[in-house]
Amino acid sequence: TALPRHRTLRAALDWSHDLLPEAERLLLRRLAVFPAGFTLDAAVAVMADTGRSPAAVTDDVVNLVTKSLVMPDASDSGARWYLLETIREYALEKLAESGEQLSTARLHAEFFRAIVLPNTMEPISSLTMEDVNRHWSELDNIRAAIDWSFSPEGDAAVGVALVAAFAPVWIHLSLLGECRRRAEQALRMLGSNLQLT
Repeated sequence: TALPRHRTLRAALDWSHDLLPEAERLLLRRLAVFPAGFTLDAAVAVMADTGRSPAAVTDDVVNLVTKSLVMPDASDSGARWYLLETIREYALEKLAESGEQLSTARLHAEFFRAIVLPNTMEPISSLTMEDVNRHWSELDNIRAAIDWSFSPEGDAAVGVALVAAFAPVWIHLSLLGECRRRAEQALRMLGSNLQLT
């Protein structure tokens, strides 16, 4: 029932995907969990359970860039990449089909918990512009990690830690409404977990 151009795009994506070596297919579908793009460290993190070395993951990212399946983010001063939305949607379908969606979402959330926690334990006034810019570029990834954490399949403890750690950034960015909503969500999760024990 899809329009002819959509069927043609799907066929082109299937063809490109089928030509990839298995390691690159695996990486492509896992990179789909990053709505705000990713760094090499983030790509390595979501591949942590595969046995692929950081060097191999880096090579796979380079190969996907060469094949125009991953794009460099020219707006970011650091080394950062992203998937075009059409490719990301396709890769998310492949991730769901693979049965790796939950484990990849967990690796994604745990990666962001690990990078946000140490940098936000200081008072708000001590956040540097570099900290704020780095966290700003990850905002949608943090949101996705929290959404997964508080989902029925997620890990509420990871979500609570992310909300607590990221609160100074929301405040610094004047996103007070979001900070409040997320804090209330975390408190509800804490309350329901206390009732269960």
